[in-house]
Amino acid sequence: GCYMDFDTGKVLDLIRSAKKIGVGLFVLDDGWFGSRDDDERSLGDWFVNSKKIDLRRIIDECHENGMLFGLWFEPEMGNLDSDFLREHPQYAAVDYNTNFWLSRHQVALNFADEKVVDAVYERIADILSNYRIDYVKWDHNRQLEDCYAANLDGAHQGEFYHRNTLGYYRLAKMLTERFDHVHFQGCASGGGRFDLGTLFYFPEIWTSDENDPVQRLFIQYGTSFCYPPLVSGSHVNDCKITDYKTKAEIALFGSYGFELDPRKLTEKDVLEIRKVNEIFKKYHDSVVLEGDMYRLISPFDKEAFAIQMVSKDKSESLFLFVNLLKKLRARRFVKLQGLKEDAYYVNSLDDKAHKGEYYMNVGLNLSYNLYEFDSYLVTLQEVENETV
Repeated sequence: GCYMDFDTGKVLDLIRSAKKIGVGLFVLDDGWFGSRDDDERSLGDWFVNSKKIDLRRIIDECHENGMLFGLWFEPEMGNLDSDFLREHPQYAAVDYNTNFWLSRHQVALNFADEKVVDAVYERIADILSNYRIDYVKWDHNRQLEDCYAANLDGAHQGEFYHRNTLGYYRLAKMLTERFDHVHFQGCASGGGRFDLGTLFYFPEIWTSDENDPVQRLFIQYGTSFCYPPLVSGSHVNDCKITDYKTKAEIALFGSYGFELDPRKLTEKDVLEIRKVNEIFKKYHDSVVLEGDMYRLISPFDKEAFAIQMVSKDKSESLFLFVNLLKKLRARRFVKLQGLKEDAYYVNSLDDKAHKGEYYMNVGLNLSYNLYEFDSYLVTLQEVENETV
């Protein structure tokens, strides 16, 4: 989360609490740099605020607890109330002679000017060079409107948006090539930047700021028609719509992560998350990241949602079913796809083994009571015969 008023002690406490639910990567969000005590100032001042936090201590705590460490940046933006734009006001993509538009108290920087890109690169590269950072959340939180490039004359102002995008790609290229050990996530106020140019540099994009798990069914289902789950950022949060079991099961069909305060979780919440974590560890890479997807029931069906993913060798599969109705039975049998017909698979729903042809022609028996937004997450594992 975003902690404008965080200090080292609070962050260390969060890291230790996160370990209890099996977190493997801790990301420090907005507020760690410059005089960034609120969102009206200091964006663009990419210097660690050592009076607020001890970044090395925080990174060491992560690594000592077996976690990777990530840091938030918003490289293409700045506040007018920042040392960066006070020193270089012409770097802002605004015409100071007009009543230009501020959104979120910030302006876009003029990435149509190579000098601006180079200046931002130097500051971010200095941070990544001097701290053991494993992950970068690259944010972009306002629309590009009413923009002006001080380095372009009137005949070329219309080229700003194209040149600005090329500048963004140039910065992404320089940083990802130099720091090729860092995992970069592209984020743009939610899923505002799901373009193939970004995916060329960033292996993961934040799908949406909407973390309501039921809405996520629609978002992730629609996104899957263009993009595989391996690039789709998907997290568990503290939304009250469903329990943590269902939230985690839905998030599993994406990058899988958490956006919550682990200190506020109940023992029941932690147990539910840990159970899904075990499935994540065993199946996520081979089934979700590298496997094939089968959309079994669209959430736009309004009654239920069902999705299945199968590993490339067809030896493992994950099946998720979510009831979208207030009545208890949205479906009885749901037929699966993508399995080997003659191979036996034991399923975690009833711990029985059947041939793939049975699962695909008869299906999984879901004749059990499921309340609204309750879910089944079923694993299927190939076995030698029907004796389990």
